[in-house]
Amino acid sequence: MALAVAEIQTAADATSASFTFTLAAGSALGDLLVAFFANDFDTLATLQTPTGTAASVWTLQDSFDGGSNKSHIKTFTAPVTTAGAQTAIFTSSVSNDEHAAILWRIPGAAFDVAGHNNGVAAAAHVAPSLTPAGVDDIYCCIWTGNDGGGGVYNYTYPSSPFVGRTEIDVQTFATFGWGHEPITSGAATGTRTATASVATHAWCSAAILVKASAGAAAAPYVPRRLGPNYRR
Repeated sequence: MALAVAEIQTAADATSASFTFTLAAGSALGDLLVAFFANDFDTLATLQTPTGTAASVWTLQDSFDGGSNKSHIKTFTAPVTTAGAQTAIFTSSVSNDEHAAILWRIPGAAFDVAGHNNGVAAAAHVAPSLTPAGVDDIYCCIWTGNDGGGGVYNYTYPSSPFVGRTEIDVQTFATFGWGHEPITSGAATGTRTATASVATHAWCSAAILVKASAGAAAAPYVPRRLGPNYRR
């Protein structure tokens, strides 16, 4: 049974150290929370493990360390352990870097594989190809600049079936592009390239694949109707 995104929330700032998301009232036990937490400055360590009442255990699935005063990305997942309008809190240990958090809630999902990519100054920002351990249903990714020099730009996203979401600009210093795509094959996904409006920034990206969890509901059994000429 194909997965579907039930909820997406985003936040970004250059002065507030903490973002609090409140999940929709319909969130349920076992829904998978998928999150990217990224900045364009300082260090990887400033991006803290999420907290809040929605999930008791967040797992760091992948991280990209761009180096001192460059961009960094952490990829987390967590199953919902308290249903309803509970919180997910993302905190940076410093409040003077530009940072963004992107959160998906996907019922019936489980983590499969995650990774990252980066490159020198170019317009093409390439999210990694991921090879699944099973048949996956959703690929989520993020792109951003990584040169620490500041500046925003516009992204042109991959074509359908990729769903590119409105990019996040933080003042005049950083842009975070992001989106997701349904996956119908167990083969390697191939890369996803977002084209930036300027080619003067080094860049980085991260991606994650999720698959149907073992406990996800299967399609109901419908008995085959026998025709009038059926014989045992």
